[in-house]
Amino acid sequence: MLRFAKSPLKLTMQAFVVCMLSGGGETGLFASNTPVAIEQLQAAEAWKKRADEIELHGSPAWRAQLLYVTRLAGRNSSVVDSSEFFFAKDGKTNLHSELYASIDALFLPVINDKPDDHALCRFPRRSAWIVENLQIPNELLPKVTCKELDRFLQQQSAQGISLVFASYFINNPASMFGHTFLRIHRGKGPGDGEPNALLDSAVNFAANPTTDNALLYPLMGLTGQFAGTFSLMPYYLKVQEYNNAESRDLWEYPLNISEQQVKNLMLTLWEVGPVKIDYWYIDENCSYILLLVLETVNPGMNLAKSFNVMATPADTLRAVVAQPGLTKPPKYRPSALSTYVQRESYLDDDGVARLKKLIQQNPVVIDDVLAGLNNDGKASVIDAAIDYIDFDEDVVGNKLPEKQKQRRLDLLKARSIVLVPPKPIDKIPFDERPDRGHWSMRVGVSAGVHQIKSEQVRAVDFDWRPTLHDLATPSHGYSRELELKMLEFKFRQNMTNGKSNLRLHSATPFEVLSIPPLGRVKKPLSWTFGLSSVPVGVDDAEGSCHQHSMGGGVGASTRVNSARFFALGLVRLAVNCRGYRSLNAAGGGMLGLLSDLSETSKVSLKSVWLRPHFFHDASRNGVWERSAELKVTKLLNNAHEVSLFAHFTNEIKGGGGLSYGYYF
Repeated sequence: MLRFAKSPLKLTMQAFVVCMLSGGGETGLFASNTPVAIEQLQAAEAWKKRADEIELHGSPAWRAQLLYVTRLAGRNSSVVDSSEFFFAKDGKTNLHSELYASIDALFLPVINDKPDDHALCRFPRRSAWIVENLQIPNELLPKVTCKELDRFLQQQSAQGISLVFASYFINNPASMFGHTFLRIHRGKGPGDGEPNALLDSAVNFAANPTTDNALLYPLMGLTGQFAGTFSLMPYYLKVQEYNNAESRDLWEYPLNISEQQVKNLMLTLWEVGPVKIDYWYIDENCSYILLLVLETVNPGMNLAKSFNVMATPADTLRAVVAQPGLTKPPKYRPSALSTYVQRESYLDDDGVARLKKLIQQNPVVIDDVLAGLNNDGKASVIDAAIDYIDFDEDVVGNKLPEKQKQRRLDLLKARSIVLVPPKPIDKIPFDERPDRGHWSMRVGVSAGVHQIKSEQVRAVDFDWRPTLHDLATPSHGYSRELELKMLEFKFRQNMTNGKSNLRLHSATPFEVLSIPPLGRVKKPLSWTFGLSSVPVGVDDAEGSCHQHSMGGGVGASTRVNSARFFALGLVRLAVNCRGYRSLNAAGGGMLGLLSDLSETSKVSLKSVWLRPHFFHDASRNGVWERSAELKVTKLLNNAHEVSLFAHFTNEIKGGGGLSYGYYF
């Protein structure tokens, strides 16, 4: 990975050298007891006075260039944690001081052997902005050639910028919500084409983990203990990482910005390239920081304003796409898995049977397997077999498959003599376009009646979930195979017998359900894992006793048209408010159905049954816990949904009601 530039610490050293050569007395960044220094000081003071007259420090553009945000308490500060990013000691929290110090820095003399350390070279965007707004004549500024900056701009030759979304990756906690980064378009081909797209550059902001410990990693990420840094690399490396190694689809959203705005954005990237920013998994993450960088193009967009509490990559992408005219239609780059799935879809049952022989039979005679097929048929089967091996063994760059290395080579040789072009991979899953999905954070209210023993209990529930998606909700913009919920809380207001007591009813710190369907060749496992706290026993109406549990399971899913059926075996470990005597382990299963009624309507049915074994209270063993829920959901747009639901458990003999959800 290439770094953008050297550390601006040398700017501080430059000011120090000037100070020492001129006797040690200082005002701002200047020594004050030499004719040259006095002349520089007088020039800077005049422009600072002009800056005050027009209140330049309060400009949204100045604020944006320093990556300033307003915290929840109303305090303004920059997200950048490297002191070298600022000229003033309090530049992180004082826009006025930083403007003064930046004006001073413009008039510092150039050190002959280190011209690239001058403010005009190290911070070209903010320097040019100050010069333009104060109308400082160029002849008053030091003459400097910025070789490193010029080399960077020339190497990149940026013609455009795209915001790229990498789809959800459940196998990595840092990427399960998706990821965004920038692609720098380095040129245009004939007809605005991109024949060398993979040779473009990518700009990524990410955490630098200092531990591999599975427990410490999320804790340190949630508390800002990792340093986040920018990196610059060839775009093909990100394609290999996401498309091939992790089988994640890429969605590229070209920014509809002018040539000058492209250049300004490149200068901003040059300035922030070497800095460190404390990485917070919930808010100041990869996507939020990129929003602040994009905001420098047009500070009036206020892209980051809505993300004071939490920022998910998909939501930040939606904020960018929601800006009128800011993005062009996205381009889809399928993953290794998506490529294989399309290849397999071209095959009939006979083709799939031949494909299985090519990738599973040992030994295999390729000519015998393909006998009787025309060239088109041979090409389709061989292409599918190669793509299957590439996906199955994570073939990336120079990496070759380990289990089927020779088989892949033989398939490539066989393909080389079948002179038929491969069928195009051009099916675009528009329903999974990430900008089309509902917002991540949800608040909801539901009203229902629950039959508990002989009593009808009327209740109103209030729920809050910061992220991400429930499979019972129509899946536009999300995978139809993945449910991911975090920090979901439900509060219940009991309305029976004049009671009015709002209590915490249930909590779901984390829950994931992955149900990829069984294919004709590929047979992926479905699985689930979750942490929860739910009411137990007759206390359900009051919510005064909760069972805290951790559980999971594996199984399989199948798809019939728009309907998905899944079945999983489950295990669970739980304890409730009664202490160690309630400790129990349970086994059982889950059955489910999901079906689209229309583009924006969905029906879901899920049933769970578990048989607990109590370690310290054998008298309670043998009682099955059963629950089922039927829900019909209508998504009105990406912010509003309504649902009808019915459910039962051991304690609730029947119940149902109406719910409303608001996403933001």
